[in-house]
Amino acid sequence: VEVLPAERVAFIAEELNSFASAAFRHQYGCRIVCRLIEHAGAIPAMMRLVEAEIAPRASDLSRHEFAHFVVACALEHGSPGQRGLLARALLDERFTSLAQSRHGSFVLEAVFANCGPEDRREAVGLLRSGADLVHLA
Repeated sequence: VEVLPAERVAFIAEELNSFASAAFRHQYGCRIVCRLIEHAGAIPAMMRLVEAEIAPRASDLSRHEFAHFVVACALEHGSPGQRGLLARALLDERFTSLAQSRHGSFVLEAVFANCGPEDRREAVGLLRSGADLVHLA
């Protein structure tokens, strides 16, 4: 995946669509998806995977032992539009519980490190308004 041209690995992303959720949650599958996002994220098949499979499930995936790596990787290596889409998917009523999640806190860190200023401001506002800050500390 790392040494092939992006257009040569498109078939992997296309095949992943049929069992993407299982791959995200698999010990080794999550790593394959991360490498695809890093090295072939601009190909249409990978863009569809991020937008159609990761973003709608971002909140749940962020709390999973292996899938949180996929969400964090998409936040780091995705296009600005994909980052915004993922941030909007994460910034919901369960956002504060993400900060308390063992795995979700890594995704929260990726939101602050990689998303735009508006998304970061909204994340801070949600943390301030909905969380018991003592438990987050």
